[in-house]
Amino acid sequence: MYIRSISSYYCLTPDNIVVLTKYSDKVRNYDWSAVKEVHGICWTHDWKREHFLGGSVNLELEDGIELPVNLRADNGTVSSNYLKVKTALIGKSYQYYVNATVTPAACPPNLYPLLWNWPRDEG
Repeated sequence: MYIRSISSYYCLTPDNIVVLTKYSDKVRNYDWSAVKEVHGICWTHDWKREHFLGGSVNLELEDGIELPVNLRADNGTVSSNYLKVKTALIGKSYQYYVNATVTPAACPPNLYPLLWNWPRDEG
């Protein structure tokens, strides 16, 4: 489960996506076919002498809600989120967009090929 704030959260399961946003007072359940776009991005974490590269995908749902999913585990390896999201999206119709931040210099070496090759990789 990913907690965004006290008034908003989302949970990704193998079968659906559960979302509560601060703009709605009811929990919404989505099938994975509600994902219309996936955006691959890389980022830098630099806070209190801790510096590392990371990567994520943002899942954009049919009604415009965007859910970030971190693909970097705390130990620097690829998170199990990668395979869970890829598996849930197999056979679904969505567009993939790779952000300009997805470069060998800006991504962790283990995430760069996964984000760059996302649409050609079926899991």
